[in-house]
Amino acid sequence: MLHELLEDVFSKQDASVRESLMLASLFPRFNMDLLEGLHEMLHPEQKTAFNGIKILLETLLEQSLFIFGLDEESTWYRFHHLVKEFLSSRLSKMYSREIRTNCLKYGSSFFAANDSIYLALQLSIQIEDYTTAITLLNRERYRLFDEQRFDTFRLWLSLFPEEVIERHPSLLLLRVLNADLTKSNLRMEEDLEMTRRLLPPLKNASESIQALWGEYHSSFTSLLYVTQDMEGVLNHAAQGMKLTRHKSPYLH
Repeated sequence: MLHELLEDVFSKQDASVRESLMLASLFPRFNMDLLEGLHEMLHPEQKTAFNGIKILLETLLEQSLFIFGLDEESTWYRFHHLVKEFLSSRLSKMYSREIRTNCLKYGSSFFAANDSIYLALQLSIQIEDYTTAITLLNRERYRLFDEQRFDTFRLWLSLFPEEVIERHPSLLLLRVLNADLTKSNLRMEEDLEMTRRLLPPLKNASESIQALWGEYHSSFTSLLYVTQDMEGVLNHAAQGMKLTRHKSPYLH
């Protein structure tokens, strides 16, 4: 019965409105700016046409029982899960995988620009764009260190497949951090060794690689402190402080 109701409502909408609704189903939440950006990406020759589409969409959103406003101003929306499934199934039939992937890439950039890094990461990882996802994570890395938001690191890291983590030293170092917080010394030792093998040589390294080496030495300090290797602690601490001085007061 609900399926027939949705089909009836959907079929009566303008084709451009149907497209916007289907594209919106790609995302956990959406707003008009996101839909306008997607429209302009897919129809660069019809940029101004979205003004009319927006009016139709807003009327539909105000009347729908299956689309929910997420804030008092009703600028962000989400679909009832059955509506989302209905629209997603039609989207996959009407649009190629390439188009859907490009829309998800746009959405990831959009959410990242609107302070929703978690959603941006989710979308990038969904399409296996790990380069973008790691770049997004590292963009926030040292701010989160200084705010000591270790639960955020843990949450973000959980989005990545283990085989991806173990190919990228910046992700491994966050797993080392988590192991340090949970006193998992064997995990720390294994991941630090993997990190050491993956990091490019420090000589002539870029600033970002130097900072990762600084994290490596800082984490090694914690590991050696457990074994009371105070000479090793002092040596690694000095290296860590030197390499992270301009990146993170917390790590320094």
